[in-house]
Amino acid sequence: MRVAVEYATADALSDLKAEVQQLASNAKKRDEFVKGQITKLEQLTSMLEKDSSYTLNQHQQKIQDQEESMNKLQSETTDLRQELNGEVSKVADLKTKADFLEERVTSVHDLANQNYKVLHEMQSKAQQEHLEELKKARQDLEKHALEAARKDAEEVSTKAKKDLDGATSAVRGEMSKGLQELQASMQQSFAALEQNMRETRQALEEKCNTMVEESRQKQQALEQSLEKKIAQAEAASKQLTEEQVSLEKQARQHEEEVMHAELKKLDGEMKDNCQELRQDAEESQQQLQQFRREAEDRSAAVLAENRANVELLQGESARLNAFCAGVSGLPTRQVEWRLPEDTLKQLEKVQDREPVDDPSLVGDAQASFFSPPFEAAGTRGMQLELRVHTRRSAPGDEEDASGNVCSLYLWACRGLQLVFRLFLGTESVVLRHSFDGKSPCGMKRMGSIIEQKSLDGSLKLGIEIHESLVESTTGSSSASDPMAAPADEPVESRGPVDGVLAVQRYVNHRLLELMQSQGKAFLDQLHKKVDVMRSRAVRRVQWRLENGPMLYQNFSKEQAVRSTAFQAAGVCGMQLVFYPQGCAGARPGFCSVFLSCPPNVTLRCWLWAGRLRKEARQEPAEQPELIGRVNFARFENVIDPVDESVELVLEIEEAQLASKTTMSSQPMPIEDGASRMDASEFSKQGPAIQSMSEPSKTDGRIERADVQRTKIQHTGGKPPPESVQQLPSIWTTQGFHSFGELEEGTSTRANTASTAKAASTNQSSPTPRLAGKPGPRKGGGRAPLSAREAKYKEYNQGSQPLPQPSY
Repeated sequence: MRVAVEYATADALSDLKAEVQQLASNAKKRDEFVKGQITKLEQLTSMLEKDSSYTLNQHQQKIQDQEESMNKLQSETTDLRQELNGEVSKVADLKTKADFLEERVTSVHDLANQNYKVLHEMQSKAQQEHLEELKKARQDLEKHALEAARKDAEEVSTKAKKDLDGATSAVRGEMSKGLQELQASMQQSFAALEQNMRETRQALEEKCNTMVEESRQKQQALEQSLEKKIAQAEAASKQLTEEQVSLEKQARQHEEEVMHAELKKLDGEMKDNCQELRQDAEESQQQLQQFRREAEDRSAAVLAENRANVELLQGESARLNAFCAGVSGLPTRQVEWRLPEDTLKQLEKVQDREPVDDPSLVGDAQASFFSPPFEAAGTRGMQLELRVHTRRSAPGDEEDASGNVCSLYLWACRGLQLVFRLFLGTESVVLRHSFDGKSPCGMKRMGSIIEQKSLDGSLKLGIEIHESLVESTTGSSSASDPMAAPADEPVESRGPVDGVLAVQRYVNHRLLELMQSQGKAFLDQLHKKVDVMRSRAVRRVQWRLENGPMLYQNFSKEQAVRSTAFQAAGVCGMQLVFYPQGCAGARPGFCSVFLSCPPNVTLRCWLWAGRLRKEARQEPAEQPELIGRVNFARFENVIDPVDESVELVLEIEEAQLASKTTMSSQPMPIEDGASRMDASEFSKQGPAIQSMSEPSKTDGRIERADVQRTKIQHTGGKPPPESVQQLPSIWTTQGFHSFGELEEGTSTRANTASTAKAASTNQSSPTPRLAGKPGPRKGGGRAPLSAREAKYKEYNQGSQPLPQPSY
């Protein structure tokens, strides 16, 4: 009965709560309704304000249009004024022209006066010259015939006087006539010019006066029209503004009346709602006082249940925190433990067996120090142990003399397999261990504290995790055992079953290094492919050998000079081979030139030696990799007579490279809707396509032959610089691919122009070496490992990898 009463009170309390919530929701709805009405009124007021602002904007736009029309009229008046100013400037130009004409007339007057003066001067000069001639004639007559022609002289003198008088009178008459005619013509031209000037001045003055009067009349008319328009616009704008103001006042009054009416209605409704809410609140308080006791009893029972649940949750949260701590340590790769200088001083005192303030550091054989616990590799509670050994040791102990008095160990939980690196200062060691939770793993006598100190006096020690494998087991139990249930009762197929679940977590921190190494290898391959693609454009290779006579002296017959390895036309590993005294089978005094090609390569090319050009062919049958000429030319015809050098050139016209690849022949499934080719259609394509497309099947594998053909088209003129490759002027007996290979073998012989001249002066054997820094050696003996390197040799992942998790 008590239980029934408790449930009834709980139901009543829930009903009361539901009623109170309903009342609160109703009140909220009413409040929301009132708020909605207020928002509507605000929206109406905003709409009215927008309408009024719109009408005001329209009036403002009209006023702006009128102002723009006024501005246009003003601009027209300014244009008229500018035109008047232009006409005035034209009148001023005409005045300046008239002044210029007056100046020209004055200049003409001056010229006439100057001409008159010049004529007068010329007449006086002519008279003087005539008189001088007469005087000379008189003197001559007086000298030659004073006595014989006195009578004749008187007659001659009279005649001469008469002639002179007649000539002077004729000249004077002609000069006076010419001057009179000039004066008359000049007076006529001056009169005509004066009349023209007067007429043009009068016409210009009349035009200017008429233009000025017209402009004044236009300006007055425009000013009058502008004043009228401005007055009309001002009157219209005043009327519009008054009408708008009146309309706005009426609209506002109407809106205010509507708002007051609605607000009165809302006030009445709010008062009614408040009264109803007060009544409901009083009733709810009475009901709450009745059900409070029953709710307290029920809450006490609920609190007890909640306490039990909280205890369970705390246990689960502790387990979850432990699991999260382990998960957070999964990506941890390195943990470093730093010991400051103060603690290191205490440790040094322990090593020297001096009195120590801290009693925990004193020990006969060793003292252990543990780091704070940390999470790593998916587990928690890992610790580093530093063991400091005292200097007291056994008589036969040799390690105390070396000063290695510190050991470092790692403690971890059970089920953890690690590949890790322990480091103490600069000393480190890589280890692999499976922890059992009872014993640590580490290295004895790694180093002394004094030697491994850093510059700031602290000591750094820690662990770097390479790989980790964690095994954990969890047990699952059910409330009822389905295996022990009777056969008649059905068993759920998805229910839990008792057993142990084993989980393995594997983490490898070397994946980034592996990916970086693979990326570098891929980049190297890509660079090689790019170099091969670039070499397809190379069709001409030049090799210049300095000091040709030295080559003939130093290299005997069947002894060759080889160039550096180069690539051209998409083919790698080619070399130029030059026999100064000829190869086997060459005639005396003839040199041999060949091109060394890799296998599966067919070339059509020409070889140049000096100015001689010959097509390369396969002449020595015992050496199929060489193509060229055994008897190319006489050696003296190949040498340049200017600088005594030998220039070898290779010109490639066509290159063909064949490569074979094998792959497993597994039958590929063909869909029903896939397109097939009949045998008859395939046979029509020709035997060439069949030979290229039909692979050869041997022992369950398919061999595919890929043929790459590069044909270089020769154009007139000089070849582009990208298609010409210049080899270094270095010659060796065996050839090389890099400069580091020159010093690897003792049989390699290299020479340049400078070393060849030195050899000729010293008369030594032709075994020169390439000058410069030695390149990296590919092989050679490796230095033996030191004792420390042999002791702390790094763990090799490939030789002893961690076992992969089995699922």
